[in-house]
Amino acid sequence: MKLRALSSSKQQHIQIFPLVISCEQISRARLPSVPHLPLRPKQHTATTTNPKFIAMASHAQLKTGSTIPITELIIRDSSLEHALEVLRGKTTKELLEVRTLRISLTEANLLYWQGSLWTEASSVFDKDDLEEYARIYPAATPKSTNGTSPPCEEFRTLLRFIASSFDLGALVLEVDAGSAAWSLFEDKGAGAYGEDDVDDEWRFIYEFYLDIGRALIDVFGTTKLHKINVKTAIWDGMGPWLDAQICGKELETARAVTGVPRYHTATSRLQANTTEKN
Repeated sequence: MKLRALSSSKQQHIQIFPLVISCEQISRARLPSVPHLPLRPKQHTATTTNPKFIAMASHAQLKTGSTIPITELIIRDSSLEHALEVLRGKTTKELLEVRTLRISLTEANLLYWQGSLWTEASSVFDKDDLEEYARIYPAATPKSTNGTSPPCEEFRTLLRFIASSFDLGALVLEVDAGSAAWSLFEDKGAGAYGEDDVDDEWRFIYEFYLDIGRALIDVFGTTKLHKINVKTAIWDGMGPWLDAQICGKELETARAVTGVPRYHTATSRLQANTTEKN
């Protein structure tokens, strides 16, 4: 089985991160180059959520007040509801100018995808792991006394906003579901697993990928995006399979059965979630 982490593009991007920084600081500071997800992170950094949330543009744009349209956005937030609030603050013109939108799901998004820790994850993570993850990958803080929706529902709400607000015919939508999965997998010693052990013990990641695919089919199944790309890790063949499912295309048999868990049926058709709420 082929195990690999995802490579990162060297292009400059506009990123959306939860930052607390004043406009005065922005005007004075020299902003660092846009960071990429590391292959082997040296330490964990918790993603926090704060209502003082800004879009981070290049230093040149901030300094000169350039009117060059922002055509690439990256969303990475432990609260997808919060990320949606930021997008809603953009003008219609700004959203229609975006040509590449990347949604990079975090470890917190993955771990609490259904609102609580995956039941199946208990066979992988021990008590110390769970205590550490609760500290460095905290679940999103509820924004009201009514609580917050689980990431799986927030993800669908975010996708519906994208479908109604962006120029879909010109949009490249990338969903990075693999970086967070690989981060957790690597923490547990990726090379120590046999192929069957990976398939059995990490099946919750497989289910995570399938649910992402269902959400994308629910929202974009009858819509023609310019391009869609789902990135996966551990089983890197799941990404191309999901892309084909979302676009309603058939994969070549040889390609479809490479890099997927042994229980995955490559010729099956991923069905939309018929219980999806609009």
